[in-house]
Amino acid sequence: MRAALLSYDDVLPDAAARFREAAQGLGVGLVEVPPHELQVVIGPASSVLWRESPLDVDAVLHRTVSHHLALVGLALQVLEHDGVAVLNPLERAVVSRDKGRTLATLAAAGIPVVPTIVAEESSVDAPEHLGEQPAWVVKPARGSQGLDVRLLDDDAAASGAAALHHELGPWLVQPFVEAMDLRTFVVGGRCMPVVRRVPAAGEWRANLRLGGTAEAVGGALAGAAAETAVAAVAELGLDYAAVDLFASDGAERPAVVVSEVDAWGGFVHLERTTGADVASEILGLAREVSGA
Repeated sequence: MRAALLSYDDVLPDAAARFREAAQGLGVGLVEVPPHELQVVIGPASSVLWRESPLDVDAVLHRTVSHHLALVGLALQVLEHDGVAVLNPLERAVVSRDKGRTLATLAAAGIPVVPTIVAEESSVDAPEHLGEQPAWVVKPARGSQGLDVRLLDDDAAASGAAALHHELGPWLVQPFVEAMDLRTFVVGGRCMPVVRRVPAAGEWRANLRLGGTAEAVGGALAGAAAETAVAAVAELGLDYAAVDLFASDGAERPAVVVSEVDAWGGFVHLERTTGADVASEILGLAREVSGA
């Protein structure tokens, strides 16, 4: 099988390296294509070109393509028409990058999510609609890796003292959840191991790229998290995605809520912590879907 990876090595270099290693182990010919280098020929026999030659692959994976959605969307349309397997559907991946749309879609399906208000400014009257809380988390709807995420006390969130604007879109205001921060990855309807993310000293955000650490979890907690994660990814129509959740501790049947789902989320820290081979799972799914 030949697979194209539409991505930029300097955005998620560790993930790109893992895809290379996995492809070599599986005997998959992996072609790494910077999205802006694609060209689409439209006519009686439309085709997708890369470096002046047809992009001859059986499957396409796309990651970090948000700045070239129009071109990538057109290319994937032509490739799919020619029988190339595309994982994930681009439109569904884009929805997953918008935290507000993701949570609204899941809530409508009855999947538990973190209570959220979405507004153009972070200064909203959150206590009136979500109840009084000791603190609030404010994050951009299209942010990632914990960047631009703020922790505000109740007075700041209500008064507008921290009004913010951001090119990434509207802001999400959520109660600060004092629960276990979990991450997992779902591929082809199967959940990878679940890890608990622990913030670095002096940091309240548990993102691993901000110095947090991860530890594997099991038992009822892992089971509840996996069940919720699989349901969330299926509802969003994705072939694979990272899922962030919050869970209660010590309950016989832990209460789990979805925080985020990201079709372009990272998985390398999860691999290192649990020994799972997410990259091979994704490429294996591509081979299965393409029939190559």
